[in-house]
Amino acid sequence: MAINPGYVTYICETADGQIETGIMQSQSADSVVLLQAQGRKAIVPRNKIRRLESTGLSLMPEGLEAGLSPTDLRDLIAFIQQKQ
Repeated sequence: MAINPGYVTYICETADGQIETGIMQSQSADSVVLLQAQGRKAIVPRNKIRRLESTGLSLMPEGLEAGLSPTDLRDLIAFIQQKQ
């Protein structure tokens, strides 16, 4: 299945070795904002970024759907689509 580009995980390593992971919420010439779990935001100034790269993967844990029935999975997808 394809991953919506808006939900791809990014890894940002800062000049001091700190690692931030999240979904790219926004970026500008000055900073990058990564949306993390529980609504947290990591705002990283561009001049502090050593490395910024896409993992090409979703934040959703792989195999999460395995524990859901087809009906539950269908209901979950319908719920998520309503939030967009």
